[in-house]
Amino acid sequence: MDAEYMPSVWGVRLRGDELILDYCQKAMDNSTITRQELPCELGLRYGPHPRETMDVYGYGRVPENAPILVFFHGGYWIEGDKDMHAFVAKPFVESGLAVVVAGYPLAPESTLDQIVESARLCMTCVIKMSKQKNSAGIIVSGHSAGAHLAAMVLSSQSWTSRSENLACIKGAVLFSSVLDVKPLLSTSVAKDAAITMDQAAINSPLEVVSSFPQDVFVQLVLAEHDPPPFHRQTKRYMEALRDCGVKCDLVVYSDEDHFSFFQRLMDKEDEVTSQIIKNVLRETRTA
Repeated sequence: MDAEYMPSVWGVRLRGDELILDYCQKAMDNSTITRQELPCELGLRYGPHPRETMDVYGYGRVPENAPILVFFHGGYWIEGDKDMHAFVAKPFVESGLAVVVAGYPLAPESTLDQIVESARLCMTCVIKMSKQKNSAGIIVSGHSAGAHLAAMVLSSQSWTSRSENLACIKGAVLFSSVLDVKPLLSTSVAKDAAITMDQAAINSPLEVVSSFPQDVFVQLVLAEHDPPPFHRQTKRYMEALRDCGVKCDLVVYSDEDHFSFFQRLMDKEDEVTSQIIKNVLRETRTA
């Protein structure tokens, strides 16, 4: 069961630890370059936990009222950080958006419930910032476990029921998403992250899809060689969203895996990346 849910097992060019190390090195190198090339404000605090900080990219190059894309990193809630994911900002800032790369508390120090709540707290802070800047709107995004957090933020009725929250959100971009946490209970992921059965049920986007706001567009993104469960869950989620009246779209990075597609994401001229950006700009009415 572990192998089926482990992205490093399904790599195209590299696999296992070699794939992880290659990805981490490229991510850190590309993020260092991004921080050098793009205007940025680093370590802005949105909550009391040491990891509840965010980095903002683009202002000074994009207008103050530019749309804002928020990105939550992956790592199965137990690893990763915002610093090594600055590179995600590159294609979006180059296309006229400001980008927030968010950090958040990790398991097992924090429970999955607490991590999801931290993501909501981050979004509340970004919404306040967007109002101050009269932003054209916010796109919530994430990769893998970060895509799970993005989906859960938008599936919280107590959060989205506040009109000031929902009015600012124009769309979501979910890369290689974890959308059903329950199957992970039989893997080492749940053990390492200390995820309980109750937490898995409450925090599975597929279980709360009926709470997703109908007027928020969802861009689903897969790599061709993402683990099979990621493909199955994404397609189930897309069908469930459409059944609930939510407009959504799915694009696939061909011949790429859970990690390698990021190299193409950084190129705004890439066919798939350009389609994602086009859809994002359409939803924020700046296209």
